[in-house]
Amino acid sequence: MDHDGDQDLLVGKLGLNYKYKASSEEPFEVYYYDFDDNGTKDVVLTYYNFGIQYPLRGRECSSQQVPMIKEKFENYDLFASSDVFKVYGENKLDQALHLESTNFASVYVENLGDGSFKISNLPIEAQISSVNDFVINDFDQDGHADVLLAGNLFDAEVETTRADAGFGLLMLGDGAGHFKPLSKKKVDFCSL
Repeated sequence: MDHDGDQDLLVGKLGLNYKYKASSEEPFEVYYYDFDDNGTKDVVLTYYNFGIQYPLRGRECSSQQVPMIKEKFENYDLFASSDVFKVYGENKLDQALHLESTNFASVYVENLGDGSFKISNLPIEAQISSVNDFVINDFDQDGHADVLLAGNLFDAEVETTRADAGFGLLMLGDGAGHFKPLSKKKVDFCSL
């Protein structure tokens, strides 16, 4: 992407227009463990609200996966006011496979050539929906790699709407790792 001879990367993610948010201060976290001791691993997604980590799914969805939650939290208010450690137990969460994400933005990863990388968010126009694939080509014939991206995400849990705001995007590269998004009104795909 930047003409320096090494392999740079484009990484498509959920984008910044999604229900879930993530930052280094308040990451989106996932725990994977058998929380109800039934021999099957459970997935717990969490989010932060004013610095407190809560289960993402409500009492109804959570208790379908871990039935003991209905017994432990007799009403919705009690469940909603409980942090993830109170709901699932700090000991079990400590034993769980634990992953976190601090950024849902689709990004350009520049290979600096010395084993290190620089990560830059793609332009805001590339963040409206999830990005699933890229086509790299010199679409405008200027000698620099350009990026055509496509996305959307229809598979989501019941309480999350689909990510279907994307309509594709052509971004013209400048040969230095920067991209200029073109309005769909200005793109004549038949001439590319």
